Amino acid sequence: MNTINHQALEQLHYVTELTELIRAKSSPNPHGIKNSTEFVSFFPDFVWTVRDFMLELKLNGEDITSDEYLENALKLIPGNNPRIQASNSARECIRRFFPNRKCFVFEWPTHDIELIKQLETISEDQL
Repeated sequence: MNTINHQALEQLHYVTELTELIRAKSSPNPHGIKNSTEFVSFFPDFVWTVRDFMLELKLNGEDITSDEYLENALKLIPGNNPRIQASNSARECIRRFFPNRKCFVFEWPTHDIELIKQLETISEDQL
């Protein structure tokens, strides 16, 4: 993945499955997820690594950090239709169960395709 977008979030479906498991274990009540926040202290930090990053880290014309980029991507989309709710599900789970989040972005080492093909053999100063 070279950006954090809807498709990338959709691929994190295990996060929503984790929520269902926690809900089932913590309470037979379908709304038991609110009580399951006590499990957060046992969860590791959430780290999202984006390789081959091609975007500028800017929001509304201002420079932002990679962590701010992640937080912006995790903002809930307003609306109540089923598609939006499904899209927000992974975002909400990550925000709720992983309060400590970090993002690292790695740009291409070079934009020269020929150098990329020879990455293993070229010197660092050629990048």
